[in-house]
This record gives sequence, structure tokens and C-alpha cells, in this order.
Amino acid sequence: MVWTDIEPILEERWKMKRGVKVHCDPIFHLNNPQLVDEDVPEDHRVHYFTFDDWPVCQTRWFYFIAKVWVLWTKSTSFLHSYHKTALPQWHIFRPDEPPGITCSSGYVFRKVTYAGEPWANIHGGAGTFATDRSVYLNAWIGSGQDDGMWYQLHRSGLIFDTSSLPRPGIAQTAYVMLWGRRSRGGDAYPNFKVGLTAYDQDDNTLIALADYHHFLPYEASTTKMPFENFKDEAWNRFDLTDFQINAIREKPIREFGLREMTYDFANREPTWKSYREEYISFSSANAGITLAPRLYVNWIETGG
Repeated sequence: MVWTDIEPILEERWKMKRGVKVHCDPIFHLNNPQLVDEDVPEDHRVHYFTFDDWPVCQTRWFYFIAKVWVLWTKSTSFLHSYHKTALPQWHIFRPDEPPGITCSSGYVFRKVTYAGEPWANIHGGAGTFATDRSVYLNAWIGSGQDDGMWYQLHRSGLIFDTSSLPRPGIAQTAYVMLWGRRSRGGDAYPNFKVGLTAYDQDDNTLIALADYHHFLPYEASTTKMPFENFKDEAWNRFDLTDFQINAIREKPIREFGLREMTYDFANREPTWKSYREEYISFSSANAGITLAPRLYVNWIETGG
């Protein structure tokens, strides 16, 4: 067999038969043909050939030839072509440990006095503390001592840099894995759930007070983890939405918010209980590479 990565030229052939011009089998002229012997010589009904170093997104044309004694024949076989595509590969990404280079992770919260303040204030007010130096990522609700008042609310951000993916390409699926660190509650606020949301951070390399209001009203994960499903000292999986999976192709920097979904994300005030806290915490990038958040992307390179 011979092959080439340059599209062959087809030569039409004709002959006169009893005074009539009739069409014969064509001949294909291959530019820079490469000869490949079959893997197992001799006569077979099925022939196998091995091709090494075939780049992704390259089209090759194949043509069968043979020898009659010592002479190569001009084969009139069918011209085969095949465009090589890549197999999907898994890639893993982590936020940078502080100080971030292209991405980061951390949390921001609003915390007031123990007496507390109305839900509208704790939910919609300005952040009072932000850090990317903690080992924790928190989704946290805490009530105040005074009737109907709230003491603190935590939100967290995770930013991943996927620019090292071989592009162009397509993400087949993707999910985030978070290492469970601690939790408290389970009975204070029914239906307490944690999930990922869209996030639009000003600076990908740090978490700032202004980020308290940069969590967008769009779900980024199909997973909404109930308190009872949280795994302490184990990995917790959050499957991304189709929109977020497709967005990896267009925007290499992927930003996700980690929030409580039933009350914080939905802006629905929980039934108040005096000075009760409920939270779930995961490891941040500052906990080290072993426990840092991970974004798994199943990626197929599409070539040029």
C-alpha cells in the first residue's frame, strides 16, 4: 500500500473499442507517495497495515499496489481516504496557590455583630472580609441572636486556567472535585444545599471584598449537594452544566462560585433560629496540591 497527505490527481483513461470511445479504469497519481508493507506477508483475505506518527487532523489517501515478479503494477484500485481525529483525553486543572499567577481560590463573607441584621442586608450588603490565604472554601449561613436577624453569610470562588488544552477542541464532559474539610448543622436550615454558580471576578489571581457581589444568578453545576450527602475527608463531585462544559472551548479561564443554593443563591430567607450556624467547607488551593480543587475536563482535539 502507498499513501500520501497530498490530494492525488485522477487521470481519466479512454480506449477505442470497435470504433467507440469507452471509459477505462482511472489511474491516480500520488504526490510524495510513502510505501507501507502489510503487517503479515503472503496471501490473505484480510490485510493489515500499521501507520506510525500520524498527526491529528491530517487526511491521508491510500492506494493499493502490488508486484508481479519484480515489477510494480499500476494499480487501478479504489482510492481510500481517511481523516484522523484525536481520542478524548482527560485533563486536570487546579487553582494556583497564593499568590495566584493566572487563577486562584478563596472565600468572601459578610459578618456583623452577634446581634445580627436583616436578611436583605446580610445577603445584599457589602463584603466585610475576603481571603485566598485560608485552606477553606465555605458555603455558610449563620443567624444572629436577635429575633429574625442574621450574623454571617459566606461565598467562595474557584478559578481554573484551562489555556493549556490543545486547541481547537471540544470538551465532552467536565466536573469539579472538592475535598471535604468540615461541616456543622444539618438540622438548622432544612434543605441546605451546596452547588456551583457562575462567577465574574475582577482579578483572577485574588479574592477581593467586591467579589461578594460577583456571583452571577446562573447555576454552573447540575449537582446541588444536600447537607447529608457531604463527604468529610473525601472527594465531593460537582458535575458541570452543558453550558459550562461548552464554554471551556471559548473561554479558557473558568470561574465558579461555591454557594448555598436553597437560601443564598435563591435569595430566600431561612426560617430563623437563634444563633444557629450551618456550613460546609472544602479545601482551597492553599491546602496544597494534593487537596486543592480539581477541574476534570474530557477533551477531544479537533486540529486545524
